[in-house]
Amino acid sequence: MDKYVVLDIESTGTKPTESEIIEIGALYIQDNQIVKKFNTFVKPTQSIPSYVTNITGIQDEWVKFAPDISKVLPKFISFCEDAVLVGHNITLFDYRILKANAIKLNLDFNFKIIDTLLIARSGLKHLESRKLGDLCTFYNINLTNAHRAYSDALATYYLLLNLHKDFGEDNPDLFIPKQVNWKIPKPK
Repeated sequence: MDKYVVLDIESTGTKPTESEIIEIGALYIQDNQIVKKFNTFVKPTQSIPSYVTNITGIQDEWVKFAPDISKVLPKFISFCEDAVLVGHNITLFDYRILKANAIKLNLDFNFKIIDTLLIARSGLKHLESRKLGDLCTFYNINLTNAHRAYSDALATYYLLLNLHKDFGEDNPDLFIPKQVNWKIPKPK
């Protein structure tokens, strides 16, 4: 991979079409070097649920003066350029919440992805859990500020490097970027 963006999203919930993004953290990697960073809070239209604050530490006061998603997402898309997006559970969450917001804002959002969770599930079947924190413990990756977007993105980058070292030669297909064809589900 020549260039890719390792990202993480924090949000007001777990449903990509209903939750709001409250933080985006990302690293732009080129030739295995971090060349630029993206890290911002996003002002939601609703209060941050207490269970989200308990997990992330992010409070309403922190996002009160942050830009809203209509300002942040175009900048983030521009930051990504034409890179492959990498994330832990990006297939089911991060990509979908970004895509749902892009659709609402009438923005183009079509990126190929690599999901470190899927790679870990394939290569590390013996582990009881493939959560980011547990994989960081397994690989001795420092994960300070867990559940904060930039810290999780940085940990995911180091996880990707470890997974590639362990499985890239024998299972190169795990690291081929995949196109995502996800659409917002129609209401029932």
